[in-house]
Amino acid sequence: MSTPHESLTTEPAASTSPEQKIRLRFLDGLRGLAALYVLISHTVGQVQEGLLSTGRQPAVWFRLLRLPLEWGPDAVGVFIVLSGFCLMLPVVRSEDGRLRGGLLEFFRRRSLRILPAYYAACVLGVAWLVLDAYVDAHGPISFSDALGRSGLTPGVLLSHLFLVHDLRPEWIYGIESPLWSIAIEWHIYFIFALILLPLWRRWGLGPCVVLAVVVGSGPHWLLKSPYNVDWTHPYMLGLFAMGMAGAVICFSTDAKYIRVRDLPWGRVFWSMVFVTYILVAWVLHKRPDFDIMTPLVGLTATSLILWCVQSLRTEAKSGGNVILRLLESRVAVGVGAFSYSLYLIHGLIVVHVKSVMQQTSNLPVFYAGTIVLCLGLSIGAAYVLYLVFERPFLKMKDRG
Repeated sequence: MSTPHESLTTEPAASTSPEQKIRLRFLDGLRGLAALYVLISHTVGQVQEGLLSTGRQPAVWFRLLRLPLEWGPDAVGVFIVLSGFCLMLPVVRSEDGRLRGGLLEFFRRRSLRILPAYYAACVLGVAWLVLDAYVDAHGPISFSDALGRSGLTPGVLLSHLFLVHDLRPEWIYGIESPLWSIAIEWHIYFIFALILLPLWRRWGLGPCVVLAVVVGSGPHWLLKSPYNVDWTHPYMLGLFAMGMAGAVICFSTDAKYIRVRDLPWGRVFWSMVFVTYILVAWVLHKRPDFDIMTPLVGLTATSLILWCVQSLRTEAKSGGNVILRLLESRVAVGVGAFSYSLYLIHGLIVVHVKSVMQQTSNLPVFYAGTIVLCLGLSIGAAYVLYLVFERPFLKMKDRG
């Protein structure tokens, strides 16, 4: 991908044909808008929680504002689809269909991309929880007492250190809520490199995607709670494979994928939007059923990516793709540059801003102050986190 933020979205390809050198900056824009949506969704959710916790009811206008912002998990699904698409891009563009530099080089690049900012967010989260414990104690306490009051058990700390906090429900949200998906994506990297890619090379795209969807969603359908491990969100593996499929369809030279590539993906996308959010979520009231909604969200996101790439290939017609123009806007692409840091850090800020602001009895001040401070502080802190813990390591990753 030939954008200034290439390292944020793809693993470098070994070789690329001229036809494949399509500018995919919209991927950064899609990631940026998804991160902003998660931030706004969590901010509005915390405003409502702050009101209810003090016995106040949200205003009618606020409840109407909240309605389209209740789908934060769908944005996380978009992140996973994007991850599958971007990691598969250099593989399908390469001559041998393999990871550039082999497995060790792949994991080195992934580690430099994911871990520095993740561990920085973990340290900030732990520090804030311990500080809260000191403040709530209203008197001198030892560090071990503060650690105990904060809820940071050895299991929570060690599981986050080794990125296995998604394996136990009491660990997964132990430091900061948004960190739950980082462990899942980290595990998917291993499944991608060790299982999905060899399966794709040996049997093709269909068995690869089917296996990922069945393995990811199977526990929910076959096992009863709590044995179905729903808390670890295994269905994300299916979304990742859908993103992989999107990359293969977009850039494979195989004739059968070229035929699929030429489908009217704009119509497919809008049809998926209607089916997912109007028919299934609204008319059939299946919104809470993630096992039904999540695959539909993955298909919707994948069809959007396919439509955008198709529009880029036919530049004379791409002006009709309004969503593509939005995703390529300077704001969307700019936020996409530090969207990972924004996702990591915003939960910590939003929760604490709400805790401070809910002490005011002036409702307009509470509404406006909480929203403005949450958005402003989250974006500012995320950009600093990006400058210190993302960008330097991205340069190291790209030099490898």
